[in-house]
Amino acid sequence: MQSLVVMTITLWKNFFRDRQSIFFSLIFPLVFLLIFGFMYADQTMGPRNPVLAVFEDGGTDQQAVLQRVLENAPGLNFDFFDEAGIVEERVVSGQASFGLIADSGELNFLFNPTRIQDNAHLESLAGGIRSSFEREQAGGQEVIVVKTEGISGPGGATSPLEFIIPGTIAIAVVASGLFAITGFYLSFLERGVLRRMLATPLRKEVFFLGLILTRIIVAIIGAVLILIASRLLFGISLEIHWAFFLPYLMVATLLMMALGVLITLVFKKRENANQFSSFLVSVMIFFSGIYLPLEFLPDYLQTISRFLPLTYVAQGLRGTMGIEPFAPGDFWISFLTMLIIALFFISLAARGSRWGEQGA
Repeated sequence: MQSLVVMTITLWKNFFRDRQSIFFSLIFPLVFLLIFGFMYADQTMGPRNPVLAVFEDGGTDQQAVLQRVLENAPGLNFDFFDEAGIVEERVVSGQASFGLIADSGELNFLFNPTRIQDNAHLESLAGGIRSSFEREQAGGQEVIVVKTEGISGPGGATSPLEFIIPGTIAIAVVASGLFAITGFYLSFLERGVLRRMLATPLRKEVFFLGLILTRIIVAIIGAVLILIASRLLFGISLEIHWAFFLPYLMVATLLMMALGVLITLVFKKRENANQFSSFLVSVMIFFSGIYLPLEFLPDYLQTISRFLPLTYVAQGLRGTMGIEPFAPGDFWISFLTMLIIALFFISLAARGSRWGEQGA
């Protein structure tokens, strides 16, 4: 136990001497949060009252009907313009959420393909406008009233920023766990530090256990900093299930360390392992549902996401932080699966590594 305490303190001090580790484990996730925080701070899931740019060239009667239909559309702002080209320009420039060109009873809606998160809602709204317009033109009477109402998740009303916060913590977990092996551990190995430790009574298991404790503490500090920044800067307070959140955060860090071990089995040099790790992290950030829900990805990318460990880390963190439903049974299945995989690979590194073969 005394050896473990000494080793943990030593590794802790070494972490704070490594500026790169401090940046990627603590500062980079905060930068990520700030960038997306100021982008999404005032938004809710789904577009705010969309703006429709309209050009009507079908006569006074048609314009009156269209005006009445648009006024009854829930949460819709609209403006009429004199030329169809102006409508197109406003949609392309983003001044309007979508456009409508009405000509002799025909409604043509214009959408900007870059509005990835909004277009599904806008297309649904356009379908409702078209149905109401056709009914008004035919003199029909509305029999069934359809209303759309948002419901809150387990932790309250969910905004894009609330969705991103668990993903930001997941990035901190990746940096704390993955680069602890591909960067820190391989660095010690290449410089011969671990080889010189063979001359001491220190056991390999004690070294790895100290490394695990250090990185778990770093991951917890990173998560706390993100939560504090979210509260102070953006006023977000999540209903976190701490009894599930902290254990999940710890085992997720272990899983990322296990992934680092797996990478070191393929890439023996620290430089190569770090480069591949950076590439892998970039891929996982985009395809693991960190800041974009998986439902927005094409089917083949959703299939790829199922093989990325960060996908399950992000999902589990959102569940334990009250963003998404997460039944206790699902928690324990995910928790135990990650724990078994992590312990297998980390024990493989602890028992199978040959410290005396590398370094000076």
